Amino acid sequence: MKVAIAITTKDRATELSLLLQAFRTQTEKDFEVWIMEDRSNVPLHNHHFFNCIVNRMRDEGNPVIYHQNNLNLGLPRVRQKLMDKIIKESNCKYV
Repeated sequence: MKVAIAITTKDRATELSLLLQAFRTQTEKDFEVWIMEDRSNVPLHNHHFFNCIVNRMRDEGNPVIYHQNNLNLGLPRVRQKLMDKIIKESNCKYV
């Protein structure tokens, strides 16, 4: 039973990093994390702590899929775009 966790964000690198760290400590490890960023002022991949957590999760076998929008669409539209992408590309049973 694989679960896809969908996260949309804008300018929240610290909060997102703490959330990912909390996922690392879960006892249930059968999940993948999908993140879509809505044109933040400073992209997530520029934050060291975020990169460290993502690399750790990947090393531990939990896929983290990250996408960044080039346009500022607003979080509701970004959320729909992310859900469409997960349904199309993921093999997870639950979102």
